[in-house]
Amino acid sequence: MIKVAAPIISAFLLTSCNTPDDGSGLSKADRQAMEKIAVQKVGCVIEKQDRCSHIIENRTQLALYFAPDVVTQKLKAKDKIKGKRVTRNFVVEAVAGINQCITTEADSLPLIKNMEIAGELYELKGTSPLSEVSQCYLVKQQGGS
Repeated sequence: MIKVAAPIISAFLLTSCNTPDDGSGLSKADRQAMEKIAVQKVGCVIEKQDRCSHIIENRTQLALYFAPDVVTQKLKAKDKIKGKRVTRNFVVEAVAGINQCITTEADSLPLIKNMEIAGELYELKGTSPLSEVSQCYLVKQQGGS
Protein backbone atom coordinates (compact mmCIF):
# COMPACT_ATOMS: atom_id res chain seq x y z
CA MET A 1 0.00 0.00 0.00
CA ILE A 2 2.77 2.45 0.93
CA LYS A 3 4.70 1.62 -2.26
CA VAL A 4 1.65 2.54 -4.34
CA ALA A 5 0.75 5.64 -2.35
CA ALA A 6 4.22 7.21 -2.44
CA PRO A 7 4.31 7.78 -6.25
CA ILE A 8 0.76 9.12 -6.21
CA ILE A 9 1.57 11.57 -3.41
CA SER A 10 4.81 12.62 -5.17
CA ALA A 11 2.93 13.29 -8.41
CA PHE A 12 0.32 15.32 -6.54
CA LEU A 13 2.98 17.41 -4.79
CA LEU A 14 4.81 18.08 -8.07
CA THR A 15 1.57 19.14 -9.71
CA SER A 16 0.70 21.43 -6.84
CA CYS A 17 4.15 23.05 -7.03
CA ASN A 18 3.72 23.75 -10.74
CA THR A 19 0.21 25.11 -10.26
CA PRO A 20 0.35 27.92 -7.72
CA ASP A 21 -2.85 28.44 -5.80
CA ASP A 22 -3.96 31.86 -6.92
CA GLY A 23 -7.52 31.22 -5.83
CA SER A 24 -8.83 30.90 -9.38
CA GLY A 25 -8.40 27.18 -9.90
CA LEU A 26 -6.46 27.92 -13.10
CA SER A 27 -2.89 26.92 -13.84
CA LYS A 28 -0.31 29.66 -14.14
CA ALA A 29 -0.25 29.21 -17.93
CA ASP A 30 -4.04 29.45 -18.17
CA ARG A 31 -4.05 32.57 -15.95
CA GLN A 32 -1.38 34.21 -18.13
CA ALA A 33 -3.35 33.37 -21.28
CA MET A 34 -6.48 34.92 -19.76
CA GLU A 35 -4.50 38.05 -18.85
CA LYS A 36 -3.29 38.36 -22.46
CA ILE A 37 -6.88 38.15 -23.69
CA ALA A 38 -7.95 40.78 -21.14
CA VAL A 39 -5.30 43.32 -22.16
CA GLN A 40 -6.37 42.93 -25.80
CA LYS A 41 -9.82 44.13 -24.73
CA VAL A 42 -8.67 47.36 -23.07
CA GLY A 43 -11.31 50.04 -23.47
CA CYS A 44 -14.15 47.56 -24.03
CA VAL A 45 -17.09 47.80 -21.65
CA ILE A 46 -17.56 44.78 -19.38
CA GLU A 47 -20.66 42.98 -20.61
CA LYS A 48 -21.65 41.31 -17.34
CA GLN A 49 -23.30 44.18 -15.50
CA ASP A 50 -23.34 42.30 -12.18
CA ARG A 51 -19.53 42.29 -12.18
CA CYS A 52 -19.37 46.04 -12.72
CA SER A 53 -22.08 46.69 -10.12
CA HIS A 54 -20.20 44.54 -7.59
CA ILE A 55 -17.00 46.52 -8.12
CA ILE A 56 -18.80 49.86 -7.84
CA GLU A 57 -20.60 48.81 -4.66
CA ASN A 58 -17.34 47.65 -3.08
CA ARG A 59 -14.96 50.15 -4.70
CA THR A 60 -13.67 51.65 -1.46
CA GLN A 61 -12.55 48.29 -0.07
CA LEU A 62 -11.27 46.94 -3.41
CA ALA A 63 -9.22 50.08 -4.08
CA LEU A 64 -7.49 49.69 -0.70
CA TYR A 65 -5.84 46.48 -1.88
CA PHE A 66 -4.02 48.43 -4.60
CA ALA A 67 -3.27 51.56 -2.55
CA PRO A 68 0.23 52.33 -1.26
CA ASP A 69 1.09 50.74 2.09
CA VAL A 70 1.15 54.17 3.75
CA VAL A 71 -2.58 54.47 3.09
CA THR A 72 -3.40 50.93 4.20
CA GLN A 73 -1.42 50.60 7.42
CA LYS A 74 -4.31 48.92 9.24
CA LEU A 75 -4.71 46.28 6.53
CA LYS A 76 -2.71 43.10 7.21
CA ALA A 77 -0.14 42.31 4.51
CA LYS A 78 -1.57 38.85 3.83
CA ASP A 79 -5.10 40.29 3.52
CA LYS A 80 -3.85 42.93 1.11
CA ILE A 81 -2.04 40.35 -1.04
CA LYS A 82 -5.07 38.05 -1.12
CA GLY A 83 -7.47 40.94 -1.81
CA LYS A 84 -5.29 42.21 -4.63
CA ARG A 85 -5.05 38.75 -6.21
CA VAL A 86 -8.76 37.98 -5.92
CA THR A 87 -9.78 41.41 -7.23
CA ARG A 88 -7.35 41.26 -10.14
CA ASN A 89 -8.57 37.76 -11.07
CA PHE A 90 -12.20 38.96 -10.87
CA VAL A 91 -11.49 41.90 -13.20
CA VAL A 92 -9.36 39.84 -15.61
CA GLU A 93 -12.10 37.21 -15.91
CA ALA A 94 -14.75 39.88 -16.51
CA VAL A 95 -12.70 41.65 -19.19
CA ALA A 96 -11.45 38.45 -20.84
CA GLY A 97 -15.08 37.30 -21.07
CA ILE A 98 -16.13 40.24 -23.26
CA ASN A 99 -17.58 38.89 -26.51
CA GLN A 100 -18.21 42.13 -28.40
CA CYS A 101 -16.11 45.23 -27.85
CA ILE A 102 -18.32 48.20 -27.13
CA THR A 103 -16.63 51.41 -26.05
CA THR A 104 -18.01 54.47 -24.34
CA GLU A 105 -17.16 58.15 -24.53
CA ALA A 106 -19.00 58.97 -21.28
CA ASP A 107 -17.16 60.72 -18.47
CA SER A 108 -15.62 58.21 -16.12
CA LEU A 109 -14.10 57.89 -12.68
CA PRO A 110 -11.28 55.58 -11.61
CA LEU A 111 -12.45 52.61 -9.52
CA ILE A 112 -9.23 50.64 -9.08
CA LYS A 113 -5.75 51.91 -9.93
CA ASN A 114 -2.35 50.21 -9.99
CA MET A 115 -3.66 46.80 -11.05
CA GLU A 116 -0.81 44.80 -12.55
CA ILE A 117 -1.94 42.60 -15.41
CA ALA A 118 0.50 40.83 -17.73
CA GLY A 119 3.36 42.88 -16.28
CA GLU A 120 1.84 46.33 -16.86
CA LEU A 121 -0.32 48.68 -14.81
CA TYR A 122 -4.00 49.13 -15.60
CA GLU A 123 -6.93 50.85 -13.99
CA LEU A 124 -10.58 50.03 -14.00
CA LYS A 125 -12.93 52.92 -14.68
CA GLY A 126 -16.66 53.37 -14.30
CA THR A 127 -18.87 55.80 -16.15
CA SER A 128 -20.00 58.82 -14.16
CA PRO A 129 -22.08 59.21 -12.11
CA LEU A 130 -21.28 55.89 -10.49
CA SER A 131 -24.41 53.80 -10.06
CA GLU A 132 -25.63 50.25 -10.54
CA VAL A 133 -26.04 50.97 -14.27
CA SER A 134 -22.59 52.47 -14.81
CA GLN A 135 -20.36 50.81 -17.35
CA CYS A 136 -16.90 49.54 -16.35
CA TYR A 137 -13.87 49.15 -18.55
CA LEU A 138 -10.14 48.61 -18.25
CA VAL A 139 -7.56 51.14 -19.48
CA LYS A 140 -3.79 51.19 -19.46
CA GLN A 141 -2.64 53.38 -16.61
CA GLN A 142 -0.80 56.52 -17.63
CA GLY A 143 2.17 57.81 -15.65
CA GLY A 144 2.66 56.97 -11.98
CA SER A 145 0.16 55.96 -9.35
